[in-house]
Amino acid sequence: MKNSTIQVSFSVRREGDMLPSFDRAFSSLRKKGASSHLSNQFVSDLKLAYAEGVGNAIRHARELEKNKKVDVKIELTAKGITLFITDHGPGFNVTKVKAPDFKNMLESGRGVFLMRQLVDTVHYKKSKKGNVLTLSRAFIGLDPKLRDLNFILEMSSRLLSTEDPSMIYQLILERAADVFGALKASILLYDASARKLKLAASRGLSKVGSVEVRPGEGIAGYVFKHQKPCLIADIKKNQSGWEKKKKYKTHSFISAPLFYHAPETKQLESVGVINMTDRRDGKAFTKKDLLLLTAIANQAAACLYLKNLLVRATEAESLKHEFEIAGKIHEHYLPRAFPPFPDLEVHGQCDTALEIGGDYYDVIRLNDEETVLVMADVSGHNLAASLTMANFRSQMKAILLQEKKPEKILSLLNTSLYNDLYKSDQFITMVLAVYHHSYATLSVASAGHFFPLIKRDGKVWPIAGYEEAGVALGIVPSEEYKAIEIVLRKQDSVLFYTDGIIECANGHNERYGLNRLASSFQLSSFDHASHNVEYLMESSKQFSLGQKRADDASALIMTLK
Repeated sequence: MKNSTIQVSFSVRREGDMLPSFDRAFSSLRKKGASSHLSNQFVSDLKLAYAEGVGNAIRHARELEKNKKVDVKIELTAKGITLFITDHGPGFNVTKVKAPDFKNMLESGRGVFLMRQLVDTVHYKKSKKGNVLTLSRAFIGLDPKLRDLNFILEMSSRLLSTEDPSMIYQLILERAADVFGALKASILLYDASARKLKLAASRGLSKVGSVEVRPGEGIAGYVFKHQKPCLIADIKKNQSGWEKKKKYKTHSFISAPLFYHAPETKQLESVGVINMTDRRDGKAFTKKDLLLLTAIANQAAACLYLKNLLVRATEAESLKHEFEIAGKIHEHYLPRAFPPFPDLEVHGQCDTALEIGGDYYDVIRLNDEETVLVMADVSGHNLAASLTMANFRSQMKAILLQEKKPEKILSLLNTSLYNDLYKSDQFITMVLAVYHHSYATLSVASAGHFFPLIKRDGKVWPIAGYEEAGVALGIVPSEEYKAIEIVLRKQDSVLFYTDGIIECANGHNERYGLNRLASSFQLSSFDHASHNVEYLMESSKQFSLGQKRADDASALIMTLK
């Protein structure tokens, strides 16, 4: 469908038929061969936007009462999908619809707001013949950053919810092949007993189990043995001794290793390779394609390792060993060193309550002008919390590829994580700040987390009150967050922390509390941020009189030089 357009038209004649009509329309699109870009996440987002649009036509334009139906047309091209929803009501100016007031739970503007989050453009044209609401969304393959982001978000969610290992491999392969438009693809996994790579999933190739490759043999064997991705733009011109096989139509090939960092051995463990060839458009793969395939392979291997860990932990009679491994995974995800800054000094520390922690903090330098600081707390301190924290971390870093405003980052995170958090009865509180080096400004947004404390000239106060925070991730499906911006001065210090510090108790059932934390922060006047963090953590430990922490405790300090 490179240059063709596919259209499906239908009418919704009663409110209860709204979603079934959508499902039938997309089933028709898939039968017409329009399935390569229609991922589950893509269709789910479009379905929700469609439901809001048709719902508005029914409720506000009273289309079913006046016209006995709501006419809908879906138009699919090589670039994306557009929905046209017709009504005969008074109409409105969509550009003047303000964002809804979520604090007072007002309904006004919520439908348009939600549609804008789910599609690329929302347009409404009034006409005497009928008003038309147009909802458009481009396919993720058109933008490498968005393609990367959407694929990682969907893959992380699907992998952790799929039980059958063979289905997991096929899921990875099919979605990756769709992203690259590859007609032929394969995943080969290493069988230690046979000392060979064996076919675990394929598209357009031999059946599973029919292919065996020794490490170092051919392209896949080379990639596996050396743990290095490989791009062959034109295999005819390749000088490495690999010959073009007759079963491939094109001359371009990419392969990436599947490996993960094993906490128990502290080594990179190779598990297999993922290969792509024969693109639908006949074009050669590029270095950007290779980078994306490598990112996909890394994410898939990490998710597979966590999934396998969870399966082993569930089946084992004792969870102790698995808990220790998961604890090491949590420790591995926390930063071991912080990026050097000419104008800042940062340091953080985490004390876990049990072997596994749900706290997470990080300092991420986006570019020379912007640095992100994040402090988060996943509910619980068990294996599920560790897995959720790992998924949260990967999705946040993917979102940072396209968004730099803290309030929007929280909204995107909440949208992508909501279903998984809701199903597992979990939530995440977090505070995220973006520091602008040139202007010494800090933009801060919170999702149910305490705002940081700031120390200036020996005095300490919170950047904002707890009431200024939005709700935690996983509570409300479409929460709107807001950012607070402050200008910092030289020698100012900012403290990010989790509630594990202020809620630790002593033998008399007294809590450490925010006032004691602020006093300790005020008294911490060492030359280095690392010493000040250690001072705060030690102060809370001494207050608890040796009592074991009931919750993880973390602190992160940023000081302007």
